[in-house]
Amino acid sequence: MQLVTRSNHPTCTYAHQVANSDTVWELYQQGCTLQVHQPQRFHQPLAAICSGLEQRLGCLVGVNAYLTPPSTQGLAPHHDDVEIFVCQSQGSKRWRLYNFRHGFAKPSQPSGDLPEDSLGKPIMDVTLKVGDVLYMPRGTVHQAVAQEEASTHLTISTYQNWTYGTLAQALLHAGMQGQQEPACLPLSLRDSLPPGFLFHNGFQADTVKRLEAAAPQEAANAASLTPPRTKLAAALRDLADRIEQQPDLMSKAADLMSEDFMDNRAPIPEDSLLPAGPEPTLDCSVVCRARNAFRLVAFEHPRGAENGPMIKVISCLFNSIKDHMMGNEDEPMQDPSDGCCRPSRDCCQPNGDCHEAGCDHAANGHARPPAQHQASSSDEEEAGESEEEEGHDSEQADLVLPGAYSLAVAQLLNAHSCPVNVRKIDLDGDELKLDLAVTMWKEGILSVRPVVSKSEPGKKLKK
Repeated sequence: MQLVTRSNHPTCTYAHQVANSDTVWELYQQGCTLQVHQPQRFHQPLAAICSGLEQRLGCLVGVNAYLTPPSTQGLAPHHDDVEIFVCQSQGSKRWRLYNFRHGFAKPSQPSGDLPEDSLGKPIMDVTLKVGDVLYMPRGTVHQAVAQEEASTHLTISTYQNWTYGTLAQALLHAGMQGQQEPACLPLSLRDSLPPGFLFHNGFQADTVKRLEAAAPQEAANAASLTPPRTKLAAALRDLADRIEQQPDLMSKAADLMSEDFMDNRAPIPEDSLLPAGPEPTLDCSVVCRARNAFRLVAFEHPRGAENGPMIKVISCLFNSIKDHMMGNEDEPMQDPSDGCCRPSRDCCQPNGDCHEAGCDHAANGHARPPAQHQASSSDEEEAGESEEEEGHDSEQADLVLPGAYSLAVAQLLNAHSCPVNVRKIDLDGDELKLDLAVTMWKEGILSVRPVVSKSEPGKKLKK
């Protein structure tokens, strides 16, 4: 929560301070705007909006709420690095929108406070009333003033750090982690930098080059060398060719971004999920409980290649709404294959034999698929401590399976409007098909459609 006031243009912010209701009311009466960060953490209808938008857009969605006293302005003119939907919920507010600053469209960083004399003429001047929604593209300079009565509005924001530049960053990161063709950087980008690279590049080196330009001999010597930027440009062209010709590197980058998204998005409300239903049988059909709530990615097991290719199903079902959009935005995205994801427990051996008493995967008498759950020792310790805290949301392990199950798992995750009969699952043998269906049902992924009994021959069903 922040209290922001604009008096004679300076902006004063009271943040990270504990205040009682009397202090807040006093500051509000002085003209401060009350800003509540990510209120969806405490308000279920807003949480459902964020979850629904994230489910549709495939990227994070946040909310801020603002209460502004009558005839006051909380924030100086500025632009943001997100796409914004302003939703007026009480009173009215006049919004003035301006062209991109210096013509620089779609910035990746927010601006500071901008002086009035730098704005030019507004491209839009509109007063929002209750129920009105205003969309502002990323980088739109804006300012807003409450009218004769107090104003309350929400800003729903999205697409922060969600550009082709973000994808390129993830692709380079994924390529640097790749250890075999073709899901790696081309050889030209894996070449070592020349000795003394830092000493010959940068602001100081560029300044020295301008001084040396007056000396013909020095300029001739410099011209005879291939600049690193030329080699880098050629290497990036090699990378561009690889992206067009091979899907593997792009696929790994998308999985890297999806892992970050799934770890941080809002959980899907229970009433938006299909009911799990009874345990599957061979004669029933199953569907995925929610669209875009799960994702299948390749997984490199911490114990290495001895287990063969592995896959992992990641989910947002067990995320905590209390932490939504409140993480450290500077943290780098995790590689989905680096073993550093949600805290979990490794409860099943690669051969499918459970080594932990009471594990659900050992129950029911079926030869279960060799499922595992990704774990890290430090996370297990933290999870053990957090379980003792009252009201703390428990976290669920990611389901890890052998790569041979990839087609079958993808088939089930893609089953939405068209249920899949368990006998039709893309595996050999009814036992494996049923075991996979039961495993994914227990993980909360599948919903079971009841078996429809057939009428006896020669009889018609009553209407």
